[in-house]
Amino acid sequence: RLAMRQRMETFLAKATDLRSKLAHVIDFYMEQAIEYPYIDTYMLTKMNEEMEPDGKVFSDGSFNARIKSFLLEIEAEMERGTIRKSSPQQFFINFSSLLSNPICFNPMYRKMLNLSEKQYRQIIKERKDVILDLLFVK
Repeated sequence: RLAMRQRMETFLAKATDLRSKLAHVIDFYMEQAIEYPYIDTYMLTKMNEEMEPDGKVFSDGSFNARIKSFLLEIEAEMERGTIRKSSPQQFFINFSSLLSNPICFNPMYRKMLNLSEKQYRQIIKERKDVILDLLFVK
C-alpha cells in the first residue's frame, strides 16, 4: 500500500490541472486493478481492520490534508465551470464509483453483457475517456 500511495503522490505532484490529475489517477487505478483484480476488496478490509477507536480510518494528518486540498481544488474547478456544480464530496464519490464499479462487478457485467475477458478489458481501457467526458463540461 505504501508503494502505491507514493506512486500516486508522484503522479499528482506532477499534474498541473485537475483533469490531468484525474487522468493520472485513472491510468494508475486501472493498471493496478488489472494486475490485482481484488485490490478494492482488500483495501476495504484492511481499512475496516485498522479503524481507530474514534472512527477515523486515517490518522495520518498529511493524508487528510491532501484530501482536504483535493476537495478545495474540485470546488475551484466547479467555480471555473469546468466541472458541473455539486458538492466536492459528491464529485469525489462519483469519480471513485466510476473507477471501481466496473472492476468490482467485472464477473457480473461480463455475464450480463455476454463479453469475453478480452472484450471487457477493452471496455476498461476506454474508461479514462468515458469518465473524463462524464465529469468535465466540454
